[in-house]
Amino acid sequence: MDISSLRNPIDLAGSASDQDFERALELMLAEDNIEAALVLALPYTPTMTSFAGTCLGQIVKKFDKPVVTYIPNLAKYGMVLEGFEMNGIPVVHTIEEGAQMLKALRLPGFHCGADEQACEASLV
Repeated sequence: MDISSLRNPIDLAGSASDQDFERALELMLAEDNIEAALVLALPYTPTMTSFAGTCLGQIVKKFDKPVVTYIPNLAKYGMVLEGFEMNGIPVVHTIEEGAQMLKALRLPGFHCGADEQACEASLV
């Protein structure tokens, strides 16, 4: 089972910490050719804390680029989810919802990869 697609530019290991997410997101958003980010935040990693949303929110505020976060829809992740939302980062519960949200922004360079038609059909 694929956990993500759309030419995943950064894949942090299961041991990634809040600081790893911060550094990766900041480097990514600083790139001129990157218009938005879909962060897959899997709070069951041992070094991701309930402060991850606050940490990433500080990075997002530095850039004028949309960021959406995927967090599994489980009650035990409620505190983590709230941290993202309270810091202005929308949270979705499926990766497809995140891709649809970014697609709805009509970003000029946003596309779904090699098989654009198949992706378009899956995102409608």
